[in-house]
Amino acid sequence: MKTIRKDEISLKGESLKALLQDVIKRGKKFRFETKGFSMHPFVRNGDVLTLAPLSGRKIQIGDIVACEEPVSGKLIVHRVVRKKEKGYLVKGDNSYKADGCVQRDSIYGRVVRVERKGKAVSFSLGPEKYVIASISRDLIGRRVLCYLWHLVWLMRRGFVKKGHL
Repeated sequence: MKTIRKDEISLKGESLKALLQDVIKRGKKFRFETKGFSMHPFVRNGDVLTLAPLSGRKIQIGDIVACEEPVSGKLIVHRVVRKKEKGYLVKGDNSYKADGCVQRDSIYGRVVRVERKGKAVSFSLGPEKYVIASISRDLIGRRVLCYLWHLVWLMRRGFVKKGHL
C-alpha cells in the first residue's frame, strides 16, 4: 500500500467525486492517481490522470471520460465506445461489458494526459482512440486487442524481433 506523505491528501469515493466536480465547474484541470484495473493496459493502476472540463467541446468516440456510473452513481473513468440516442455508452478497456448509457450532464471531464512513473503516455489519447473504442465494444475485439497489446509488449522488451512473427 502506498504511503501518504504529510503534504498529500488521499481522497476516494464521494469526497473525490465532490472535489473533482468543484474543480471542473471552475474551469480548471484536475489531476489524480488512478486505482483499479478496468482500463488496463492503456491506463494502469497508479497512473496519474489529468482531466479537463468539457467547455462545450463535443464528446467523441474513444474519449476517456470521468463520469457517474449509471446504476450506482459512483465516479468512473472509462472510454466512450458508442454514441446513442440517450447519451454515450462507456466501457472500461479491460471490462467485459459496458457500464451503460451516460448522459452528457453526468460526464465531468475528459482525460487529456496520462502519466506513468512521471512520464507522459500519449498512446490511446490520439487518433488510435477510435480504433481502441471500436475494438473494445465486443468480446472478440477485446481478445484481439489484448493479443496485439501483448505482441507490442514482447517486441518492446526484445522477446520478439520485428519481421519474425
